[in-house]
Amino acid sequence: MTLRSRMRQAHSKAGGASSGAGLGRGRDSGVGAASRVPLPHEGQASLQDEEAEDMAQEPLGLPWRWVLLAVVLAGVASLATSQWHHQPAFRAAWAARSHALQERMGGLSSRLAQQRDWSAAQARALAAGADATVRRGAGDAAAALQRSASWAGETAHAARQRAGAAAAHAGRTASEAWQRTFRVRLVRRGSRGHGVGRPCAAALDADALDAILRNASQWDGTRALMRDVWRGHKEDPRKGAGVLLAGGSAAALQAATLAIKQALPPICSGCLLVLQAERGDLSNGGAENRGLLQSRLAAFLKACPASVIVLESVQALHPELLPVLVNALGEGGAFEADGSPVPAWKATYVVSMLVPGALFDAEGDTAFGAAVKKELTSALKGKAEGSALALADAARDAEAFRRRLEYVAPLRG
Repeated sequence: MTLRSRMRQAHSKAGGASSGAGLGRGRDSGVGAASRVPLPHEGQASLQDEEAEDMAQEPLGLPWRWVLLAVVLAGVASLATSQWHHQPAFRAAWAARSHALQERMGGLSSRLAQQRDWSAAQARALAAGADATVRRGAGDAAAALQRSASWAGETAHAARQRAGAAAAHAGRTASEAWQRTFRVRLVRRGSRGHGVGRPCAAALDADALDAILRNASQWDGTRALMRDVWRGHKEDPRKGAGVLLAGGSAAALQAATLAIKQALPPICSGCLLVLQAERGDLSNGGAENRGLLQSRLAAFLKACPASVIVLESVQALHPELLPVLVNALGEGGAFEADGSPVPAWKATYVVSMLVPGALFDAEGDTAFGAAVKKELTSALKGKAEGSALALADAARDAEAFRRRLEYVAPLRG
């Protein structure tokens, strides 16, 4: 045994005897012994010396390490024991809190469900109220529109009546002025010149109107008959003369109307009334249009009974207006204006019609007249509409109108 070993053993014994005092020393001595770092020159010692040195130093670190380990284990045990003893109380407290929390959550869910039901009920009530409001508004709007339409119709009807009355008054005023002028001219001129002194219905220029008719030899008899008609000849003195002019084109019908205007003497220009069935209200039916046509004819015939009335394009006339013309062309035909009768049988009625070109190939004027009248009734019946009774009335009126047209003549072109 070396001296160094003996010194270490002695030191060890001295350390064991004073271990109680060693424990009372500060932390620095233990830390210093446990954390000693070997010096560089000590690395040259042998492995046995290092192991012997470590074994000699072991007793110096054991007491501190074991004490520290014991303290840690005691603390862990104390903590575990404390948690073990307090675990039931902790669980009970947690259970109580959890139960209270669940009750609060249940109450909140119940209130949320009630709020949802209330919101749904409010939404349904609002939807029902909105639907009722919309329906009520739609009903009010429909009623307002109906009232507005009714008011507009009444206003328009009243305006038409006023316009008709104003037109009739203007016509009467103009006719009265013309009659005064006509009487003055008759006094001044007597019976001189161009039919003055005769009714205007018999004052047409026969030679001028002969030029608008077809000049083929098969129409010679028709042209001779029409010359007498233009000069005032009538088969029935108590009936207005009815002439049907058939043309193959619209231009032929317009040329015939212009020729009739020019065939009248200037003094009779106020005794010519031209009606165009394709324009105005003559192509539409209804009691109102029928009344307007009757009022217009009555006012005109009252001012000039022996006048010339031209109805152009009769195929476009609405059949509901035929009763007015049938009445005017009948025997002793008359209207009423301002409570007094107005004779219509003194006038000459010239009706022009557009017909197919094949009708002009008929053999003889009798066959031609029958074909043209058949085409006339067919065209008028074709414009009829409504119930079976209305169609039957239209057919009856068309046949009556056809019979009242005694003369049929073909136009040029």
